[in-house]
Amino acid sequence: MEKLLTTREEEEERKEYIQQIVQREAKAAVEVARLEQLLHQATEEREADLSKRNVEIKKLKSDLSQLQKSSNETNKRIKTDSMKQELTDTKTSEGKCDRLHQSITQLRTQLAQAVAEHRQSEQVLRSRKIKLSRRWRRG
Repeated sequence: MEKLLTTREEEEERKEYIQQIVQREAKAAVEVARLEQLLHQATEEREADLSKRNVEIKKLKSDLSQLQKSSNETNKRIKTDSMKQELTDTKTSEGKCDRLHQSITQLRTQLAQAVAEHRQSEQVLRSRKIKLSRRWRRG
């Protein structure tokens, strides 16, 4: 019944309008397909980039771990070496101190002996001087 109410011109306009809609819909479908393809491509690129970055992060973490291990081993070795050196230096220093104390003790003993000898010599010389001076006075 609707056909009877519409004129031929109206029907042509309607067909033209429907064709325009169909064309717009086809263009939109093509654009959607193109955009979906771009989205898919961008997603793949992003995933590839993320994968590449994850690999790089894993490599850097591994390198950092190796560097930390190496650093820790080096620190332990340096501490051990320095402790050994400190022990050696302490023993050497203690040995030098003992030798110096012995030398000091020996030199003090020698000094005491020299002072005692000099005192004795001085006493002998004083005695001689006194005897000589008595002889000179008497004689």
